[in-house]
Amino acid sequence: MPATRRIPRIILAGAIATALAACSPASDPVAGATPARAGTPATAPAQPAPPPATIDDVAVASFLASTYGPAAGPTGEWSTTPTDAGFRIEDESDGQVIRTVCEREPVTRDGQPALLLAICGTVQGAGHPASGVNDFFLLRREGDALAAAASAHMLEFGSAGSPGDVDAARLGADLYGFVVESGFYNMGQGVQTRHVVLPEAGGFVDAGWFRERLDNRDWMEGCRERGDCGQAGAYDIEFELDIDDSDAAAAAYPLLVTESGTACGKPADARYRLTLDPATMTYAVPKALQRDGCTTDAG
Repeated sequence: MPATRRIPRIILAGAIATALAACSPASDPVAGATPARAGTPATAPAQPAPPPATIDDVAVASFLASTYGPAAGPTGEWSTTPTDAGFRIEDESDGQVIRTVCEREPVTRDGQPALLLAICGTVQGAGHPASGVNDFFLLRREGDALAAAASAHMLEFGSAGSPGDVDAARLGADLYGFVVESGFYNMGQGVQTRHVVLPEAGGFVDAGWFRERLDNRDWMEGCRERGDCGQAGAYDIEFELDIDDSDAAAAAYPLLVTESGTACGKPADARYRLTLDPATMTYAVPKALQRDGCTTDAG
């Protein structure tokens, strides 16, 4: 039997490649290549859109100076323009208002950077029943400047000329506002209250108020020393606020208020769910959250 002759693999591969090349049309394009058209310029890859400009300190300082005068700024106090900044109180001092930025919170609204800005004004020489004054802004960029999507001037909060404490809050998927906490103390009895302030129709509205704390500890201490009261008249009640954002896409988040403590010899233990009526931009607040003492009838 004649010996079998093996063809080296390199020679065999070269022969196969030569045969395939001879069978292929010379005009076939290379696989994956795109034919060029005469006179058509090459298309550059699309570039991502630049991110929207943020709201920085320079923009805020410029807005404050244009609104309140050159003395106003993101830090410090001022008491100059505008001309209606004076809050005159009958039979009191001149009612000069000392202002400062008391809250500043960057947010994203309609997909664009925005800023919640609160200016708190303390009324000098005010008596105990007099409130302070607050200005609220929801700002957006317009070119290099800031413009107010919503604003309100000289809203009255607090007591004894103090404007209260202001916190920015997200209250819906695209709804932002402020929670203002202020207190009142008289004859050993303390009352602290929260107000929710929301943007509406280019301004801001007080969307609802409810208690933060009620107590008469100092009054009880005094009456016990005199011997003219009993333990049943004591109350010390806390109202804790939570914002229910479990449905992140909701237009308005419900407010959850938990009551705890003691109320005239009984435990204070209740929970409330406050929802926003979008037609009126107000929360439905039960009377129990607006009481002054143990019950809704207490004074």
